[in-house]
Amino acid sequence: MKKAGAEVRRAAVAAMTSVTDRRQLLDVALARATAELVPPERARAGRLATGALRWAGRSDRMLGPFLKRLPEDQVMNLLRLAVFEMFVEHSPAHAVVDQSVTLAPRGKAGLVNAVLRNVLRRGTDWNSLPLPSLPKWLRRRLVAAWGRDVVVAMEAEFAAGPMLDLTLRDAGDEESWARRLGASLRPDGGIRLPMARQVSGLPGYADGAWWVQDAGAAVAARALDARSGEAVLDLCCAPGGKTLQLAASGAAVTALDVSKERMARVEE
Repeated sequence: MKKAGAEVRRAAVAAMTSVTDRRQLLDVALARATAELVPPERARAGRLATGALRWAGRSDRMLGPFLKRLPEDQVMNLLRLAVFEMFVEHSPAHAVVDQSVTLAPRGKAGLVNAVLRNVLRRGTDWNSLPLPSLPKWLRRRLVAAWGRDVVVAMEAEFAAGPMLDLTLRDAGDEESWARRLGASLRPDGGIRLPMARQVSGLPGYADGAWWVQDAGAAVAARALDARSGEAVLDLCCAPGGKTLQLAASGAAVTALDVSKERMARVEE
């Protein structure tokens, strides 16, 4: 009998490993890893994988003293996920350790158990560890342009995780949808929910009344100001937020993406 949540965690680790080991895009990796899960489980696996990768830098600092050498990516990601669940999501430690051991590859259960129990035994203050840093090549350029304090603030914002931004299909309904979803209005005309949640369970999802789209992407499409009767070529279009936004304006949109898998998300 499978333990509750095991397949969700298994999918999250699989997606993380596709990113860290095979350099896949996370949305493609998640689509593959969660294909057999029901929508609430897919949403949970996505939140776990995204959060664990976001906090991987801090997790690695916590795990480092108990690892003589780095294990293979699958095991390292299983450990990162466990640390994320215990210290960010505040899941019960005993349950997280137990399930992590269960999910460990053959011959690695003892390592996973020992490392996680040592982490708990030491009692390191999670919040005392440095925030995850931007990639060095990018961080150097941003510090040169904006200064260290601004970049540190950026890193803190990235670590906190994104809000849930939505773009409406029909302009003019922003206030009613904001009330219905408990969201706030953005200056650019979109709406923002204060925290991520299961998107497929929200009102309007099944009807296509709105779609998830970061504010920055929405602004780009609005700046184009496409009109009915105009033709627009949307290159690198996946996952399709700007495509839908441009099509809603009445323009004839041709959407292309080099990735067949990501293009399938646009078709959805």
